[in-house]
Amino acid sequence: MKKGPGNSLILILSFLAIVFLVASISSCRETSKQKRLVNQERLRRMELEEEMLSLSGRNSELELKVNQLEEDLKRQEAACRKSQTELNQQVVELERELKRVTELKEELEKDLGEAQGGAR
Repeated sequence: MKKGPGNSLILILSFLAIVFLVASISSCRETSKQKRLVNQERLRRMELEEEMLSLSGRNSELELKVNQLEEDLKRQEAACRKSQTELNQQVVELERELKRVTELKEELEKDLGEAQGGAR
């Protein structure tokens, strides 16, 4: 076989072809790895977004429930104040009635004492 510039050129081109082939394969692997990482990141983001939407919906439900409970509390407080006012009025009426009954009792005892004193 004849050695010359043609054989060395073929050898150099073959070596370069092998280097480019290895670089190409390495690049494809890296691209595949980056694609996989991007897909994983995208999947994680979608899962977090779904969770956020779920929590947002739950938060809305809880806010609605809190508002309802606050309204119920206000109604109960108003009813309690009304009952307290009515109870205070009844206490005042009962105190008046007790005072009136006590006065009648004292009058009756006085009249009874005078009747017994005059009968002696």
